[in-house]
Amino acid sequence: MDYVSGASIAIKREVIAKIGLLDPKFYAYGEDNDLCYRARKAGYTVVTSNAIVYHYGSVSWDRFPLKKLYLNNRNNLYFIMKHYTPQILLRYVFEYPIRSFKLDLWRFVRGETVLQRVEKPSENTKRERNSIVALKTFLLNIAMFYITLVSVVIWRPIKELEKQKSLKS
Repeated sequence: MDYVSGASIAIKREVIAKIGLLDPKFYAYGEDNDLCYRARKAGYTVVTSNAIVYHYGSVSWDRFPLKKLYLNNRNNLYFIMKHYTPQILLRYVFEYPIRSFKLDLWRFVRGETVLQRVEKPSENTKRERNSIVALKTFLLNIAMFYITLVSVVIWRPIKELEKQKSLKS
């Protein structure tokens, strides 16, 4: 496996001693992916069992959908910046909008967007309303991705440089 969800992970003490704990920079989302990636890189194997784990989703974060979207995007960028070359980051920046659109479109066609499951509009307005919801979802995802990109890749490093310069003087 590439990674195991943090909601169901069991890890040996010797692995933690070798690769370290969860990276606090991730804060929420993606920290389990990072931990498993570091374990695989250190020569360990990530496996699963036949155990059944019920995880009822992100109940606390569902009240803050924009923050959840921001954290997911931010942590994807952190992960790429931490483990891959700048060329991979650049490729991700250009490929993400295309992949996101394809995924949102696929979910929309299958009736799997959150609003399609919650709202059951009449048959006359269903198609029109769902296409508007799909477009809004796509635009929100892309906008949040680029806001996150500017924040993580450009704004924060500039602020850190300014902070270092002020400490030196």
